[in-house]
Amino acid sequence: TNESGFTALPAGERATDGLDWQMGQYTRLWSATQDGSSYGGLVYLYFNDSQALQSRARKDKGLSVRCLKD
Repeated sequence: TNESGFTALPAGERATDGLDWQMGQYTRLWSATQDGSSYGGLVYLYFNDSQALQSRARKDKGLSVRCLKD
């Protein structure tokens, strides 16, 4: 809905087998949160939904990143 002013495209993710998955449905962005050696924190953003959900995923997944200028 872009209510926050942050626009994210629903890029989906890249599975561990290298295939793109769920493009156009959502995007998952890595966060700086660590969750053990094999998992990292992430934020889910769904297309046409104003909610942002937190979760975790294996670090070998291909998720989006958001770069910020300091």
